[in-house]
Amino acid sequence: MHVCQPDEVNALADGDVLDLDAPLRRVTPPDTEQRSVVVTSSTARISVDSDQLLMTDRELADDGEEREVVGRIGLQRVADLSIFGRAQVTTPALHALARAGIAVSLFSSTGFFLGTLLTRTSNRIDVRLAQHRAVADGSAFALARTLIADK
Repeated sequence: MHVCQPDEVNALADGDVLDLDAPLRRVTPPDTEQRSVVVTSSTARISVDSDQLLMTDRELADDGEEREVVGRIGLQRVADLSIFGRAQVTTPALHALARAGIAVSLFSSTGFFLGTLLTRTSNRIDVRLAQHRAVADGSAFALARTLIADK
């Protein structure tokens, strides 16, 4: 999730000096079909079948039978994956998520953030570093004042 508007992200990522007098483009978010997938069952397992994520749960399966498929979603419809607790993700599923550029966030069963697995095509690291540089040199505060004044 980006906090900055696209013009701000591009300026920070390119190392440009922000022109605080230039008007910012107003951006309307696209109507996307992608969804955040949140897994909260500690007995769930995420695997991949072709270009779809399969969610199964061992608690719903009878003894000796295969796991019950409780959900299926195409990778192209997944914006990100959040896993709470001890749910399992297979290595092939992680590979498919990485190839599709889908971030996987891990949380404890009580919701404590543990970390995010990002792909190498993600620009989140560059943006975050640029945001820290902007805070360090003071330009972020001037930008924040301008944004608040414009609202």
